[in-house]
Amino acid sequence: MIHRLDNVPIASLLPHDLPEIIVACDVDNPLLGKNGATRIYGGQKGITEKDMERQESRLLRFADIVESEMGNACRYDPGAGAAGGLGFGLMCFCDAELQSGFNLVAESIGLEEIMASYDLVITGEGCIDPQSLMGKAPCGIAKMAKRLGKPVVAICGSVKGVEGVEDDFDIVISFLRVEDFLEPMFGDVMAVELGRSVFRGSYIHYPLVIISFFIAYFVRGLGFTWLTLLVVIAEFQIVISRFVYSYEQAFMGDLVRMWYAALFLFASSYALVNEGHVRVDVLYSRFKDRAKAYSNAVGCLLLGIPLCWIILMTGMWGKGSSLNSPLLSFEVYQQGFGMYTKYLMVGFLIVFAVCMLVQFTGYFLYNVAQLLGEEVSNEKYLQSNKS
Repeated sequence: MIHRLDNVPIASLLPHDLPEIIVACDVDNPLLGKNGATRIYGGQKGITEKDMERQESRLLRFADIVESEMGNACRYDPGAGAAGGLGFGLMCFCDAELQSGFNLVAESIGLEEIMASYDLVITGEGCIDPQSLMGKAPCGIAKMAKRLGKPVVAICGSVKGVEGVEDDFDIVISFLRVEDFLEPMFGDVMAVELGRSVFRGSYIHYPLVIISFFIAYFVRGLGFTWLTLLVVIAEFQIVISRFVYSYEQAFMGDLVRMWYAALFLFASSYALVNEGHVRVDVLYSRFKDRAKAYSNAVGCLLLGIPLCWIILMTGMWGKGSSLNSPLLSFEVYQQGFGMYTKYLMVGFLIVFAVCMLVQFTGYFLYNVAQLLGEEVSNEKYLQSNKS
């Protein structure tokens, strides 16, 4: 643990007969600072912006203790921040020498001599971003080509957050460049408004929800079929963009989660009517019809109906309740553009609870009718619920 490192004799724990270690490193980030491991790679690993300073201070304390103990001052050396700080550890603990991975490979295969004999250089990467400009192979190739006076074309999945990329590449071909499309499409003012959850919810999302209820009245179960198809198509697109182009947009991941939630929550009552839910039927399958009716009625009365009632009562009792509050305040769980709409997910839960409450009540009455000996066929029950 970091807060105990100052009490540990680090140097005495390390072997002193290590061979010479040369590390092929493809980035030149220092350990600390605006281009350090935390700032450049922290967001990829799930560190939020508000936690950046805390993580940076912890890394600073770690560097202070290690450098004091080992006698090496390499926190700002190029490559110290590679792999989240692994470069710093290798230099301090193993006295390793970090060399450009691109240069090592280029020298071993004679890349400059090969490149000199060609008229055009084409390189590429899944996503060209600020990390690409910090020593990765595509930019190394581009700089070598520039020295030789060769034009360079970069083919990539996307370009994100990179200014001055034209200094290294003559042409950049991006297949999935979708960032910052709102401004040219809708104008600066509307783009800002679309970034506000209150505006999106009031003028886009809630009207679409109302329209969807009218559509659902006519198509009913057909909507679930199309929604399932959309989920499959979206997941396929995510897989292709992630593993082929090394590109992932948060919007698509959020959209699929929203669709999954809608599919499972909205279809639950439909599945209950048609007895499509998973049931542990080790005992239930052996019951006679009357015992099954008892089991279903008791389950609805003690589990199903109370659960839906608790969701609705605890979540919608007052303005500050867990369901009402996000709906009324258009609460979001992230900032920026995309499907960051917590209030819509809460709305899904309300629709789920209401529909399931109605269906549990109907299912309870159906099983009570069977226990009382009334003639209610399963087909008639299904037809009455579908209508």
